[in-house]
Amino acid sequence: MKRPFLDNVQKESYKVILEDGKVCCNCFDIHITAGQCLFVGEAQVEKSYTPATSNKNAIIFPDGRGLDRSVEAPLLVAAIDFGTTYSGWSYSFKHDFELDPIKVTTRRWHGGQLMSMKAPTCVLIEPDGETFSAFGYDAENNYTRLAEAEEHEQWYFFKRFKMKLYNEDINRDMKIEDKTGKKLKADIVFSAAIRPVFLLTN
Repeated sequence: MKRPFLDNVQKESYKVILEDGKVCCNCFDIHITAGQCLFVGEAQVEKSYTPATSNKNAIIFPDGRGLDRSVEAPLLVAAIDFGTTYSGWSYSFKHDFELDPIKVTTRRWHGGQLMSMKAPTCVLIEPDGETFSAFGYDAENNYTRLAEAEEHEQWYFFKRFKMKLYNEDINRDMKIEDKTGKKLKADIVFSAAIRPVFLLTN
């Protein structure tokens, strides 16, 4: 939804000139409140953009109306950095946050002698095209061993595959190619890439 640009209220860098007038390119139509739990497909209430004062760019978001307040604040917050080259994830428990807001636990990845906060965004899938085998450094190392033994041809190895979605018509049936040109459905590959997040003991 377009919001009119307000002279002397909003930053000039936010102004966009269209045929029907000036609009602000830095407005938020939908938001959530701190501690609110979200569920896939859940509708959110639209809010209006209101500068706090005429000489500041602060935004006031009133408490959401029509939202279920019976849901308690989450006990855990997790974040996934799904990168083109490297990926990682972190989490923080509510009780840790209350004691020390900057205490965050980050998964450490091991690749030989290397230890890193991120792992290569690589996925190895077994020849059946469905079974997850490995992610990150393990996927690279296992695929290298398969290639050295000349047993890699039937396996699916995906690396830097996120950009294959760029400028594509994304749909449920789309497929992406692995390093040798074999294709798999994109949802299988991305599910395999996210899977390690849920395997805390991996």
